[in-house]
Amino acid sequence: MKTNIPQNNNDLAPIKAIVRVTRLSVQAAQIKAEFDDVISEEPLQISLGWFDEQERVQVFTITMRTPGDDIGLTLGLLLSEGQITESGQIQSIDYEENENGPLPNQLLVTFKPGFKPQMADFQRQLITQSSCGICGKTSLKSLELKTPPALDKTANWLDGEQLGLLPGRLLEQQSLFAQTGGVHAAALFDEHYQLLGLKEDVGRHNAVDKVIGEQLQQNNPSDRQIGKHILLVSGRVSFELVQKALVAGYPVLVAVGAPSSLAIQAAKRFDLTLIGFTKPGSFNVYHGQWRLK
Repeated sequence: MKTNIPQNNNDLAPIKAIVRVTRLSVQAAQIKAEFDDVISEEPLQISLGWFDEQERVQVFTITMRTPGDDIGLTLGLLLSEGQITESGQIQSIDYEENENGPLPNQLLVTFKPGFKPQMADFQRQLITQSSCGICGKTSLKSLELKTPPALDKTANWLDGEQLGLLPGRLLEQQSLFAQTGGVHAAALFDEHYQLLGLKEDVGRHNAVDKVIGEQLQQNNPSDRQIGKHILLVSGRVSFELVQKALVAGYPVLVAVGAPSSLAIQAAKRFDLTLIGFTKPGSFNVYHGQWRLK
């Protein structure tokens, strides 16, 4: 049965990613009315549909995102949260509709017959993430239960000079950032430092999900392209970003900013190469230096 997942990242019912607003510019006691382009932030409700003796539909999550690439965002989120292991498990992804047409902030993911999402596990995870005390241990255990794929173990292939150039290459292609100055970005590179995908979003987690989801759209539904890939993020690295890289099978995570302590713990636990404070000529390696030349 063919999977009905749109391949065009303009999606089915797009909303503008940039909104023009008015502002007052105050300089040296002079006030002037101007126009300003700001990044759009809209809610996206993702619901899951499946058949379990009867047809069921349940809201999975509501996330704030920059409109655009909603299909990729949804695929990447479902993969990183352990709800799917391949896009071939999905029957269709469509915007929900009412009498006026498609609802651009509501997506329905319908799974193929015989496939059932693990909603209870996800709800328990949300409760866990809002607790305290043993969050680190619990988060690592939750990641283990997602059974991330084995990462590529090739040694001595990362070129330090090339790594230092990646943030500049990312910034050069951040069109939304150039217009608004208020958006995160993520990019995926292959072992030859060729750009495979770049996405921007008001949320850094969303930008990563969009990159991962686009790869699922473009490739064989059962192939996560496990290999020598480099995921680059424009800001700092939290545990969640390490989790997304691991579940997608990316062995190297490079950041412009700093990693958190739990991000470093997760990188060590699963042998991911984690690099931060990256700029031309310098960077910090927090784990996985054996992948460097």
